[in-house]
Amino acid sequence: MGDRSSIYIISKGLPKPIQIYGHYGYEDNARATAIVLSKTTRLGDAWYLTAQLFYQFAIVQGGYVGVDSFGIGSVDTLSNSDENPPIYLNADNGEVEYGGMDYTKTEFVEEFGKLAGLDWTSNT
Repeated sequence: MGDRSSIYIISKGLPKPIQIYGHYGYEDNARATAIVLSKTTRLGDAWYLTAQLFYQFAIVQGGYVGVDSFGIGSVDTLSNSDENPPIYLNADNGEVEYGGMDYTKTEFVEEFGKLAGLDWTSNT
């Protein structure tokens, strides 16, 4: 349905991974993840990080008003059935798997922050 993309949040503190999806997301999953990772102070707090991601992905970028096109829930297995590559985000350390590649938080933000218009360089 549409141009679906997802963000999966994985953490030792979660009983199951959480999936955030948008039916018209294209690369918004990468853009939202880069934006949130560039400014969050909540790595290690999967619940708070999930809220930040949903807000950026669905509300800020997707214009979600609570009716259609976006969803959030826990899942038993990680899927790769969307039209676009999913994001697999480790909420404990900020590591990301996207498009078959593994990234540290810094690497992901530097690479995909460009999609979001970020001019962010690492100080680490």
